[in-house]
Amino acid sequence: MSKRLAHLFKFCAVGGMNTVVDFAVFALLIAGGTPVMPAQWLSYGCGVLNSYVWNRNWTFRHAKKRGYSEITRFLAINVAALIVTSLLLQLLAERFAWPITICKLIATSAGFLINFMGSRYWVFGLPERSESE
Repeated sequence: MSKRLAHLFKFCAVGGMNTVVDFAVFALLIAGGTPVMPAQWLSYGCGVLNSYVWNRNWTFRHAKKRGYSEITRFLAINVAALIVTSLLLQLLAERFAWPITICKLIATSAGFLINFMGSRYWVFGLPERSESE
């Protein structure tokens, strides 16, 4: 398997874990009466913490010391994804009046591409190509 496919596979596995964390926290907050947007921000933040640890240490096996620029780039990518997913969640919920879990699933799926491309090429700095890719 090429490095690119291995990264994608691992990123998807971590993304699955992030989604479980995100959805579980979101469901608990909604069940507890938290409004949708604060629930979205808090649950997304929990998924982001999970994402950073697993993607840095397993998906992209980033061995060099963490720097402020890496963390700043990681947060920037995730803030961008949060903005996109939050706007999409609100739009779908208000415009189409779909069940909130369906809206959340669609919004989460939309943020996947932003996170993968940003993490692989900008945050963890793996743009170089090798013969095995």
